[in-house]
Amino acid sequence: MEFKRLSTERKQTIIDLHSKGANKNKCQLADMFCIGIGGLRTVYRIIHRFQATGSIENLPASGRPQLMSARDKRSLIRSVKNNRSTPLMEITAKLNENGNRAASKRTVQRVFKAGYHIAVRVVRKVIRIRKVNKRNRVA
Repeated sequence: MEFKRLSTERKQTIIDLHSKGANKNKCQLADMFCIGIGGLRTVYRIIHRFQATGSIENLPASGRPQLMSARDKRSLIRSVKNNRSTPLMEITAKLNENGNRAASKRTVQRVFKAGYHIAVRVVRKVIRIRKVNKRNRVA
């Protein structure tokens, strides 16, 4: 799940209003900035972090950023559901030519398996037997 971070300017305004003492009520601060659901908790966390560290800067995100966004993953799943017999290498090639990323075959497999439970498998060739040969077939 992606979270939207508050800008440094908004955080600074919250800290300024709180330090002036005019708006001691954190609920009013949350309403003023239209932070939304969980707004009170957000205001409290900003004030608490400022009191503890003296800084309001956003910390860098830990870990490597994801290669594909949620939108990319949904479009990939949609294209697979439209044509289940498409080989994995073709799906990967199509994904790489559309965007400026270089996703591997394994990355695409991981997306299928993670939240969508689509098993990547080789499509079997349909063996077609004529009716005459079916009747003559030994059981």
